[in-house]
Amino acid sequence: PARHESLRVKFSDQGKPFFSSPIPAPLFEQHSSSEPVLKKAIQDGVEILLNKMDPISGRTFGVVLLKNNDEEFLIIGGHHLVLDAISLDILCHELLWFCKYEKWPEIEDKISPFLWASRLLANKELWEVENDKWHSLCSRPSFLKAIRKGEDRVSLRISLSEKVVGANELADTRTGILASFSQALFNAGEKESILLTLEGHGRENIFPDIDISQGVGWFTITYPMPLIPHPIADQAVYEIEQWFKDLRYGGLGYSVLSMLKPDQYNHTAQIGFNYLGTIKEEEDFIPLPHLATPFEISGLLHPDFRSDTPLELVVYKTGSNELILNAWFSPYRVDKGWVELLLQSWKDVLIDKAGFPKPWNEVASICDCSPGDIKYIFDPLPQHEAMIYQYQLEGEDSFTYSQQITFSLKGTLDTAKFMEAWHLVAERHDGLKGIFPVLDTGEIKWVILKKGRSVQEYIDLSYMPRPSQEEELKKRRPRRTFSLEQGPLLYMSLFKLSEDDFEMTWDFHHILMDGWCIGILIRELFSFYRALVEGRRVEPDPAPSLQSYITWHRQQDEERAKRFWKEYLSGLEIKTPVLSRGEILSADASHDNAKHRIMETVEFYLEEEIASRLSSIASHSHVTISMLLQCAWAIVIASLQGSIPKRVLFGLVTSGRPSEVKDIESMVGLFIQTVPVKIELILEEAFSEFIKREQENSLKRIEFEFLPLSEIQRCSPIEGPLFDHALVFENYPIHGIEQEGAPTIKGVSGIEQHPYDMGVSVIYDKSFTFRFSFYPDVVNKEYISSLFSSMEAILRKISEQEDTLCSELINICKDSLKVAFSGARYPWVDAFNKTVRSYPRDISIDRLFIKNSKPYKDLPALEEEDGRCWTYQKLDEVSSCIASQLGILEAGEPVAIAMKRGPEAIAAILGILRAGGCYMPLDLNNPLMRLRSMLEKANCRKVIYDSSSSELLRLDSINFYPFHELSAYGKSEPINVERKGLDPAYIMFTSGTTGLPKGVIVPHRAIARLVFNNGFLKISSDDTILQAAPLAFDASTFEIWAALLNGAKLSIIPDEILLDPAGFKAFIRDHSISVMWLTASLCNVLIEEDASMFDPIRVLLTGGEPLSVPHIKRLMQACPDLTVINGYGPTENTVFTTTHHIRAEDLEGDSVPIGKPIGNTRVYIFKQDGGLASIGEWGEIYAA
Repeated sequence: PARHESLRVKFSDQGKPFFSSPIPAPLFEQHSSSEPVLKKAIQDGVEILLNKMDPISGRTFGVVLLKNNDEEFLIIGGHHLVLDAISLDILCHELLWFCKYEKWPEIEDKISPFLWASRLLANKELWEVENDKWHSLCSRPSFLKAIRKGEDRVSLRISLSEKVVGANELADTRTGILASFSQALFNAGEKESILLTLEGHGRENIFPDIDISQGVGWFTITYPMPLIPHPIADQAVYEIEQWFKDLRYGGLGYSVLSMLKPDQYNHTAQIGFNYLGTIKEEEDFIPLPHLATPFEISGLLHPDFRSDTPLELVVYKTGSNELILNAWFSPYRVDKGWVELLLQSWKDVLIDKAGFPKPWNEVASICDCSPGDIKYIFDPLPQHEAMIYQYQLEGEDSFTYSQQITFSLKGTLDTAKFMEAWHLVAERHDGLKGIFPVLDTGEIKWVILKKGRSVQEYIDLSYMPRPSQEEELKKRRPRRTFSLEQGPLLYMSLFKLSEDDFEMTWDFHHILMDGWCIGILIRELFSFYRALVEGRRVEPDPAPSLQSYITWHRQQDEERAKRFWKEYLSGLEIKTPVLSRGEILSADASHDNAKHRIMETVEFYLEEEIASRLSSIASHSHVTISMLLQCAWAIVIASLQGSIPKRVLFGLVTSGRPSEVKDIESMVGLFIQTVPVKIELILEEAFSEFIKREQENSLKRIEFEFLPLSEIQRCSPIEGPLFDHALVFENYPIHGIEQEGAPTIKGVSGIEQHPYDMGVSVIYDKSFTFRFSFYPDVVNKEYISSLFSSMEAILRKISEQEDTLCSELINICKDSLKVAFSGARYPWVDAFNKTVRSYPRDISIDRLFIKNSKPYKDLPALEEEDGRCWTYQKLDEVSSCIASQLGILEAGEPVAIAMKRGPEAIAAILGILRAGGCYMPLDLNNPLMRLRSMLEKANCRKVIYDSSSSELLRLDSINFYPFHELSAYGKSEPINVERKGLDPAYIMFTSGTTGLPKGVIVPHRAIARLVFNNGFLKISSDDTILQAAPLAFDASTFEIWAALLNGAKLSIIPDEILLDPAGFKAFIRDHSISVMWLTASLCNVLIEEDASMFDPIRVLLTGGEPLSVPHIKRLMQACPDLTVINGYGPTENTVFTTTHHIRAEDLEGDSVPIGKPIGNTRVYIFKQDGGLASIGEWGEIYAA
């Protein structure tokens, strides 16, 4: 014993320890017995040991060698003042070492228990950080229904035991054993949180120069731990894991603090829990732990000793993998029958015989699943309850809280892997797998399924033209309603629009998640997709568990929060509504059919320069930009009231994500809270001081924002709803969304539905977007516009002079409101559409060609790959010959062109027009039956063909004209046919909504509008225009007639060179191309290969689909002198409706503008109700 510090200690009569000198001799006894009952023999040996122990004389440790019949037993014992169970084990192994090697093992110099203990108490700062945690836990009320008042001392206690053979994986860890005990408590009738006292070894290596892991002494510690009874053990696992993960130094801090502050740490636990781990048999001895416990061997504790906990549990595993559950208690304090039930239930859980509790079977029946499909059952959070109430009020066919968000994706996609990645995301998060059944009792549960019920679908619409796609998207993206009881509550639809153009739509009930989650899910989706495409296994870490948030929420002090809100709202005398003024209400305002109302959305944008200045003001004032805007909004509200109020009240949606909850920023679920914000107005206070004062006030509120709005409203001196609208700042996590190898998000749009008559969302990304959502039967749009006008006016003033008085800002608001309701409603529409220009609107294209080509008769009109050219005179002669051979055609009579691109095809087109008909180019890549359908629909009976279209000759009822025959007659007398501007010039087919070809008739006037005085591009005889588009694609209209009606040269590039970047680059250079039109997708491919190839040209027009900002930026950097024009327009509008000359500043955002109407074109944005949209409002484009 003298080898160890702890065993050289004596204790005074007052219990003070000191090192003894001299060191007492070791206590060693031998005892022989022939007792037939082993327990009795052990008891006798223990009594010999205990009778000779005396802490005052320093005899605190000893051994008895017991020989009972033919077996030998070594009884090692020590006083708990100086030894713990681990120390006894260390001493046992030292003794065995000595017997084997006849010497003692060396003790490291670093082992010094007393130095370690003194350091613990001296370093108070180590433990103070835990003070609030332990103090809060000790103050928390907890109780066990099975415990009653009664006598409890050692002499009255009894023990019960259960041996568990064949236990499941829960028995493998302390966490699993505690989780199984949680379910056993639940099954035994306990539902409220209890407090355990856990034992720990206490041997924490805190100080580098001290190692007490092999030290001998009393290091055992105890600390409290909350345990919530759960119907299923799995539900408790996370809570317990998290508890131990957050436990510093194995709970040592509690023991130290309880010594330093004993009055604050006097907790009352109901159950003591001691897990000894696995006690294995060794080569030299077999441990007998069941004969070393107070409830088996009397005398180890004084008969009158009273335990701190009414029920003591000791659990350990034997070397044969049996799990032993021991309970020690007084039957006068804890009901014996209940303890027997508890142990049996605990055993059943550990051997999978517990089954599912009755509520689980009922819930499973309502949810149309088996109990085994359920992962967790929780009570709904307060955030859920408000939405559930609205759902029950309106029924499952209500749109309230239904959400839809659509992402426009750019980039090629492996759609199968993309859908697989989404499935992995949806299954990873428990928050996306919830449903909310109502039990027969009316109680509502939040059920998390093991496998979610989300629905995903992939629809390929790439075969349709864009207008038809839009119609189909409307059909396939309906406003959805949801069943909270059974789901599904989440839908994902992926639409393919072209090879690198997709739209992804999520429909979900808001009860699943808030807006913050969108960035989390998108980031994971792209990350998983990349991994799948690269052939890597997707094995993400488990998603942050909602249970940590649930546990945090349960621990909040609601009574304290209610006291705060009562004080916060005190002094309120009136509400400050925004939507109660008579002039803003629609005539048919009614809430009788609230659940079927559709909310509308209007967006307004604040200038980037103003937004930047406001951000700077917020920064140097040490306030958030959110607070600055809240104060500005309060001024707008104040200006709307009859008299200026002292206080303004409105709703604010907060993130509801407390920083105390680990990984809260990565959790997917519904955390947002709506709280009232009270703003105190001082009219003669500068705005710069106003925001600082309110920032300080808001910080006091954050701690209590967890309280449900329904409870907050009860704290108000004013009855009824406190506000009629809510403000939300959308600063969601978007970092990491753009990932190499994943698609690019080119645009996001959404539809939301909430119960407030109006919502205001503020999105900050360089500039401010103000999104107003509202019910049109309650408020009209002019009023919404006026609200933004007022907000814009005062923000502009604040950005220029931040110390403007609040009174002056209110006057600015009032003046803005007056202006908003007077004057022209949409003056900017007329200015936008001032595009009337002079052009030959009533002359046919063939006449314009004949007239305009005369000055250029000897100049090249058409150029082939090898450089051979047709002059304007040759084109005139060949086209005239073709017209003569065709004869005079009826106005609008179609003649199909079934020829490959080249000078001959263009001559045939011009010949048809000169004969008075209209041309109809055919795409020879289409199946024969589709071509037949086109000809039949157009009532076309004449086809000019060349050798590339011989298969068409199989069609009957068609007059076929070989090109070489029509053009072989030399000069002929021109036909004199006059057609008007509105007579048909050509027919082109696009795919309709059904996928069948739909013909579009384009008049002569439309072509003239496109190429003369168009307002976006001037073509001269010095230009060479590339002809690259298929003749059946309307881009060819621009290429052909922009050249031939302006005296320019049209250079025809073969398809094989067009698709070869190196050949394309050489063609541009060799043929001196100055103007070209390319689809955005082809343009992107060529830019990626070599953006500098476009440097020789003057103007590049591109479009047909949204442009890629990164590609255009790369192009303009490589070719700084190049003019790039974004062209937008459907076939029906003859190539271009709007155009935009792209500037460097256009590439700072996520998309490129489509610009303004071209010459002699008008564009309007109409809303669904047929009204003209204001600036910032969504709608559909109408063009004329």
